[in-house]
Amino acid sequence: MSKILGLISIILLGIVSYFGFNYYNDTYKTSTAYAITPLEIPVKEPTKDDKGTEIGDSYSYNYTVTFVKANGDKQKLDFEIAGKDPKSFEPGTYIKAEISKKRVNAPTQITENEVPSDVKAEIEK
Repeated sequence: MSKILGLISIILLGIVSYFGFNYYNDTYKTSTAYAITPLEIPVKEPTKDDKGTEIGDSYSYNYTVTFVKANGDKQKLDFEIAGKDPKSFEPGTYIKAEISKKRVNAPTQITENEVPSDVKAEIEK
């Protein structure tokens, strides 16, 4: 009986480890990517939590952009700039961010010279 319980425990540990590893890779493992902001500034709207309830005294700019990684991979992601008085990105400018399959971390506006030339060619396609 104890051998069966031990075997079941090992199998369960393997399954949990597999799904945990995949979740970590999809959510937290990032790489540097570049994009161009839309030509129109998004509408400044009240920030909402996951349930759709407005967060008091907080506003957001919601962006959807296609990022290009150094290896040429493209990925379309949504992200928001939020806070009491958020500053939107200037329209049509380059941004750099650390992205995973699910998240955009620390998007910052950069100059055109800071974008690698091969990535810039892919962005402008």
